[in-house]
Amino acid sequence: MKRICLFLSLLPLLSCGIKADTMPLLEPSYQVKRIGSSVYFRPLDGSSVAQGFRKEGSLYVKEEERPFCFKITRQEGKTRKECLPEAPKEKPLLIVEEGPSQAIIKAQGFTRYYIYREPFDPFSGEAFEGKTIVRKDYVPVCFLVTGEIRPRVESSPERICLKAIPLELKDVQRLEYVVDEKNIYILWSYEADEHFEAFVVYKDGKKVATLKGYMFVDERPNKETIYTVKVLSKYGTESRGVSITYRP
Repeated sequence: MKRICLFLSLLPLLSCGIKADTMPLLEPSYQVKRIGSSVYFRPLDGSSVAQGFRKEGSLYVKEEERPFCFKITRQEGKTRKECLPEAPKEKPLLIVEEGPSQAIIKAQGFTRYYIYREPFDPFSGEAFEGKTIVRKDYVPVCFLVTGEIRPRVESSPERICLKAIPLELKDVQRLEYVVDEKNIYILWSYEADEHFEAFVVYKDGKKVATLKGYMFVDERPNKETIYTVKVLSKYGTESRGVSITYRP
């Protein structure tokens, strides 16, 4: 009888059960920035979405000059509200002093600036004050410079482009040919450096081949023919070239 009473007294406690701990809703994780009239949003958690933005690659973009607010929602998580001021009207004034291998960019109009190398990523800017030095390349390079209004708000960018560093490519050496009954073999030697990409062969001024090797095979011409071999750099530029003339 005592056991039955004890069981009945514990029954209300057992019927309540043990509730599992609930996971808290996660906050959205993201980056957001206004650059001029463009507002950029990048989710860092893989699931947050900004209301009213269009997708461009890994970013979301919205064009809006007026001040506005928008919601950011994380999938199965919380929603956050962001508000941004109107688009800045000012732009930085730039003075560029271009040297052989680098350029000095002096900026006026703001206290702090950001410089972006193209292709443009709005979250990859490097901050500077007053002036900055950038290295040139063997191809033309372009930069965008903005002025900071406040954190996450920058002016419309000013764009500058720098000339390529002149590259004097070495030409091939010991250019010669060997023939048999059917073919002509154009041969050369070359000591490749870090700029080398390939060789380009021209036949009477017309490009006929791009190759990595040191020999070009062609059907034996039946008339006087000029073969020219140029060195192609990985930047797309070519050397002056060396020519040889075949006479049947």
